[in-house]
Amino acid sequence: MDEHQHQPSDLPAGLRRFVEAAREQPIVGTCVTAEAVAAGLEHRRQRSQARRTALLSGAMAVAASLVAVGLLWPLLSARDHQQDGHAAEQGDSGPDHSSQLDESSEQPLLASAVRVRSTESVEVRDAWSIVLGEGTHEIEVDPLDDHALAIELPGGALELVHGRMTVEVTEGVAAVRLHTGIAAWVDEHGDRTSISVEHFEPAPGDPRDGEPSLKTGTRSAAALAREAELLLESGKREQAIELYQQLIRKHPRASQTRAATLDLARLLRVAGRSDEARCAYRLYLERWPDSSVRSEVESQLARLGKGPACRGLSPI
Repeated sequence: MDEHQHQPSDLPAGLRRFVEAAREQPIVGTCVTAEAVAAGLEHRRQRSQARRTALLSGAMAVAASLVAVGLLWPLLSARDHQQDGHAAEQGDSGPDHSSQLDESSEQPLLASAVRVRSTESVEVRDAWSIVLGEGTHEIEVDPLDDHALAIELPGGALELVHGRMTVEVTEGVAAVRLHTGIAAWVDEHGDRTSISVEHFEPAPGDPRDGEPSLKTGTRSAAALAREAELLLESGKREQAIELYQQLIRKHPRASQTRAATLDLARLLRVAGRSDEARCAYRLYLERWPDSSVRSEVESQLARLGKGPACRGLSPI
């Protein structure tokens, strides 16, 4: 209020005392500089920034926690559900590992009466049926009244009723040796040709030792090949030729047949039976066209000339 406008004498008595008392109070000096004002403003700005940073950090921590819970919750729920299910199934009997089966456990299993030992894998179709590929396979079947093991081979099929046999599959050709029991070849029409138990070489001291017999019957390819070798060693070439011919005709799929065909062709050529030798060489090329000795066989055929046509081993 301007002192020239209102003098104390013009004021009421009560108000005049307050005005006079106020004038008598000493005025305290103040000193506020621009630097002090700037420092105060900077301090206030820093406090505000720290408060915003703390709020932002807290918000980020809460958001991260919510994301983690969102990601882990399905896993935790599934685990808890699985554990609850296992606990309900097991009760107090302890852990159960019956459900922890690999894919191989779902494959067909052989019957308990069948045992197979192989150098390569074997395909099991059902309890009484298998498929054999390359390799050596030893098969045993216990005798049962109403079952026989069906064996599928490259280019053929077998049936082992009971006993033990060895099957060797080499380059798609199977050689079968029946040690004991009953077995048969099965053709595409279901007809069966029995396989006899293999006759082994006579023991030393046996009267038949060193005297191979031409009575081949249904002996295996391995037995025929071995007997033909013994005949050749004893100088009985014509008898060996006869055995090789029987081996090739009766066991066309045996592994011994390939070598026997070449041996037969050579023996016939040396014996001067050119037409028969030519048929043996031709048969070899028909059955094994990719043989590593193809060029040598063709050379022998060229030396023998054209000659008559052949039906198997026989010229016509």
